[in-house]
Amino acid sequence: SRCLDPKGDWQSVLDCAQNPDLRFIISNITEAGIVFDPACKAEDAPPSSFPGKLTRFLHTRWRLGLPIQVVDDHVPYKQRKVRILNGSHTGMVPVALQLGCETVMDAFNTPAVNRFVNTMVEREVLPMIDEDPAELKAFADGILERFYNPYIKHYLKSIALNSLSKWEARNFPTVKDNWTRKGELADFELFTFAALLSLYGPGSGFTPDDDAAHLAKINEAWDENDFAATVNKILASGIFIEDFEASVPGFGARVAEYLGQIRRDGMQVALDKFMDNHK
Repeated sequence: SRCLDPKGDWQSVLDCAQNPDLRFIISNITEAGIVFDPACKAEDAPPSSFPGKLTRFLHTRWRLGLPIQVVDDHVPYKQRKVRILNGSHTGMVPVALQLGCETVMDAFNTPAVNRFVNTMVEREVLPMIDEDPAELKAFADGILERFYNPYIKHYLKSIALNSLSKWEARNFPTVKDNWTRKGELADFELFTFAALLSLYGPGSGFTPDDDAAHLAKINEAWDENDFAATVNKILASGIFIEDFEASVPGFGARVAEYLGQIRRDGMQVALDKFMDNHK
């Protein structure tokens, strides 16, 4: 709609970076203009080179068009992402796969799974993250909203890759914190672990893509007539780095209870019963 001269009105160029309607930047510059100029500095108005101008423009947009925070410690932000987004994915997958779902969208279009995941995050995950509750809730809502995106076909079997180590890294810290800080077993998270063992166990119809030695240990430990013994053997097999039972007493017994229900009654009945007991 107009022409701007960077040399004469650099600020007006930078102001364009804040335009929410901006989607594309097109250039007809030749290779001779796309070169590194050691004399070019970001604070120049404008920077002398084309790459310098473009970089400064994009940095301005990144700093002012996006919700960027500059912080001294990234750990809390990593923790919230891993526990909310990744933990939800890892926990949801074995439940949803055993209900016949193929994608994340399928899972979140299944009311029981939708309610299970959202309740798990609200009750067990968010309270264990030491941040402003309102800000954390807004972050979680934004994260979980992505699961509804109809344009992304995120296959559950792909997310299931290496779920054993993922569950320990993403979900067990929430279980441990609930026990350490509240003296409570994180039942939703424990149900996801039971679902994972069921999915990885013999006869599930699913072929896990995980460490072959770990899968062999699960098969060796499996006893369809004694799920308590099955879980105890798996926990003692060396698959996991941390001793779940020592860190969270009662972990194995509760997981065995849920595993037995899933295997005897099927995932749908077991999940419905679980949610009825955790209204």
